[in-house]
Amino acid sequence: MLLNAKYASGGGIKLISKLKLHNLNNKFGCGISPMTDIEACPEFPHGLYGIFISRYAKIGKGCVIFQQVTIGSNSIKTSGSYGAPVIGDYCYIGSGAKIIGGIRIGNNVRIGANCIVCTDVPDNSTVVLEKARIIPHDYKLDNRFYGNI
Repeated sequence: MLLNAKYASGGGIKLISKLKLHNLNNKFGCGISPMTDIEACPEFPHGLYGIFISRYAKIGKGCVIFQQVTIGSNSIKTSGSYGAPVIGDYCYIGSGAKIIGGIRIGNNVRIGANCIVCTDVPDNSTVVLEKARIIPHDYKLDNRFYGNI
């Protein structure tokens, strides 16, 4: 099934054509192919900003996808995860998450913000990152921006 080109915006749902989807991709800096196999339109709570979904990916019904998410194919045939992700039903994908390669994300899965997922995830699971490391320094850090060098 082709992408049922809908998107959430300003609390409403709009039905759009493939041509308008192309314009949305440009306007929101996203890349969602009309060829993507999406069973039912996902919710985009923060709009389409920075979302990329491979044309070969498959997404189940009832999914929630936040901003800056990548659901991308691995096109290197000799790698272990060649192909595109298959996302199950009722998955929650946090902002900045990257789901890459020919993997399966089960049903009712939660993927935390900024997670990089490149292996299968079973049904009813949560994926999170380890907590951030704090690296103390014994000197003052210079964080000024000096422009392009």
